[in-house]
Amino acid sequence: MRIFTAIPMAPAVGKYLSVLQQLVVEANPEAEINWVPEGDFHVTINFLGEQDASSIERLKSLISGVVTKMPAFTAALGELDAFPDLEEPRVVLARIQDELYKARELEALLNYQLTSAGFYLQTRPWQPHITMGRVKACTDQVPLVFPTEAITPLSWEVDRVVLFKSELTSRGAEYSVVETFLLT
Repeated sequence: MRIFTAIPMAPAVGKYLSVLQQLVVEANPEAEINWVPEGDFHVTINFLGEQDASSIERLKSLISGVVTKMPAFTAALGELDAFPDLEEPRVVLARIQDELYKARELEALLNYQLTSAGFYLQTRPWQPHITMGRVKACTDQVPLVFPTEAITPLSWEVDRVVLFKSELTSRGAEYSVVETFLLT
């Protein structure tokens, strides 16, 4: 099964992101974007790819060893952006700000623990964000436009890390919780 670790969103943040999605639609009527459903917003920490059942048990133990020693912290929504850029967007996202050093510390500790145990992780630098949608098509004449005046930095307490299973379907990725780990 396809596995990843992530920071889940507080319900109020998910509702706010859904409002922002609608504002992006209104500002970019020609863009075709597959939007992430409100209940699926998260900040991916580590993508671990395909793992078998015995690996899942090892992962649970390794993740618990890191997460349960870290204190909860506050994160906040930052600006809207796109990967790789606004001119040729493939992903619409919200950046994460505030106490980013805590999120980065969590990611670095998990990376160290998982790679030391032999798990392969992506090597590109981590850019904490919430994927809001995947761009299918965008007009070639104008870059993607974001309604920046409408964005309020909304914060939430990060008090858990979730190990998710991701199943690819014709409707897109469907996520289910494998295990939840509470920060102290």
